[in-house]
Amino acid sequence: MFENFLPVLATNMVVIMSSAFLCFFVVKERLRYRLPLILSISAASVFPFTLYSMIAYHAFNVPWDVSVLPYLALLFVCYWRTARVKPSYLLFVFLIVCQYQFMANSLQMPVFALLTGFPENFYAKDFAGDSFWFTWRDVFIRSAIVIVLLPAVAFLLRKRIWAPVKELEVGDWRFAWVIPLVFSVIHSLFFYAATMDFFGTYTYMALVLLLAACAFSVYIIVVKMQYETGKNAYNAERVRQIEAQLALQTERYEQIMENIEQANRARHDLRHHLSVISAFVDKNDLAALEKYLSGCTDSLPESEEPPVCQNHAVDALVRYYLARAKKSGADIDVRLSVSQNAGVPDTDLCVVFGNIFENAALAIERQTDGRKYVNAVCISDGDKIVLTVDNSMNIEDKHGEGLGLKSVAAVAERHGGGARFESGAGVYQSSVLINAKQG
Repeated sequence: MFENFLPVLATNMVVIMSSAFLCFFVVKERLRYRLPLILSISAASVFPFTLYSMIAYHAFNVPWDVSVLPYLALLFVCYWRTARVKPSYLLFVFLIVCQYQFMANSLQMPVFALLTGFPENFYAKDFAGDSFWFTWRDVFIRSAIVIVLLPAVAFLLRKRIWAPVKELEVGDWRFAWVIPLVFSVIHSLFFYAATMDFFGTYTYMALVLLLAACAFSVYIIVVKMQYETGKNAYNAERVRQIEAQLALQTERYEQIMENIEQANRARHDLRHHLSVISAFVDKNDLAALEKYLSGCTDSLPESEEPPVCQNHAVDALVRYYLARAKKSGADIDVRLSVSQNAGVPDTDLCVVFGNIFENAALAIERQTDGRKYVNAVCISDGDKIVLTVDNSMNIEDKHGEGLGLKSVAAVAERHGGGARFESGAGVYQSSVLINAKQG
C-alpha cells in the first residue's frame, strides 16, 4: 500500500504548497495572519492528507479525485476564515487555482511523451495503472510544469483579478464562482474523454493551453465588468454624497445670511434700546427695565447647535442628518470623537458617517409609532476609530444593506477593519471599526 508513499507525498507537497501560495499571496493585504505562518501550516497538512488519501484509495477503492474533495472543502474554509475578503470572491479565486492545478495535471502525460520521443510500447509501459502517476519521474514532471506556470498565474491573479477588486471592493460576486467551476468541468470532461493515442500529441497540449487561455480571458473580462459596474456605483454614491453636502452647505449659508440680517437689525435698533434703558434707569423703574430686557432677547439671532465633533466635514454631515431626525421628533444622544486629522481621508469618513446617519434619519422619518431616537458613540484613540449607532425604526420594516451600507463595509475593510449591521425589535444597530493607519 505504501510502496509509493514518498513520491505521492512529494507530489502533494508541490500541489498543495503552490496552491496555498497562489490563494493567499493574491490577497496578502487582507490576511489575518502572516503569510509564512499560513504556508507553514499548509505544509504540515500535506503528510496527514497523503496518508488519508492512500488509505482511502487502497483500502476502500475511493478514487483520488473523490478523496481530495473533503480536503479541498477544508482548505476553502481555512481560506475563508483567514482572509478578510468576501467569501464569494475567495471561492472564485480558489476555483481558478484548482483549475490551474488540473491543467498542470493534464499536461503531465503529453509533456513526458513529447520529451521521450514516443518509444515503442510507450502507452502500455508507462501509463498502465498507477505506475506513471506515483513515481519520482512524476514528481519531477509535475514540479517542472507547476514552477514554469506559477509566475504567469500569480501575475494574472494578482494584477488582473485582485487589483481591480482591491481598488473599489464593490461588486456582486455571489455567482461569479460558477464560471471557473464550469471551465473546470469542461476541462475534466475533455481530459477523461481523450484517448491514450491523443494524450501524447502537440494538438492535445495546444488544446489544454488554449482552454486555459480562454478561461483566464473570461475571468479577466468578468473582473473588468465587475470593476466597471462597481466604479459606476461608487461614482453614483459619491455624487449623491456631494449633492447632500452641497444641500447642507446651501442650508447653512442661508442660515448664516439670516443670522447676519438679524444681527444687523439688532445693531440698528441698539441705539433705540439704549435710549429706552437709560429712561428706565433715570426713573428707577427696575420692573419695567427687566421686562423690557427680556423682550429684547427675542430679537437676537438664535444660537447654532454646538458641533458634534472636531472634524468639519463629518460634523457638517452628521448635524445635517441629526437635524432631520430631530425635526421628526427624535431624541438625540450623540457623542463623537473624530479629530480633524483622524488618519483616514475625509472622503472615506464622509462615506461611513454620512451613510449611517442618513439611514438613521430615513428610518426615523418613516417611523409611525414608538419612541424615536438616535444614540451614537464614536471613540478614536489615534490607531482605531470605533463607531456604534443605534436608531429606532418601525418594527415591521426590513432594513437591508443597500449600496450605501455596502460602501461603508468596503471602506472599513479597506482600512483593515469591518462593519456589522443588525436590526430587530424596532432598533437598527450599526457598528464600524476602522484602523486609522491602514488603507
